[in-house]
Amino acid sequence: SEILKEKIGLNYIYSGDIFRNKAQEYKMSLEEFGKYCEKNPEIDRELDDFQLKILKKGDVIVEGRIAGWIACKDIINCRLAN
Repeated sequence: SEILKEKIGLNYIYSGDIFRNKAQEYKMSLEEFGKYCEKNPEIDRELDDFQLKILKKGDVIVEGRIAGWIACKDIINCRLAN
């Protein structure tokens, strides 16, 4: 993603940083925050919604485990190959 960012000049966001920043907001370690998120699914939705807002602005690369699924589901009319 970082190489692509350099080659085509798009903004770059790493979703892991979003998660880390949220953990700091809650004054928790990553491990504590991960466990908290497991018991509080609204936090996952909040993180997903935040990524979606970034993606909708366009001209950005969002790197993360579910960023592509969020983009596909909510922004891009795409088909998944069988």
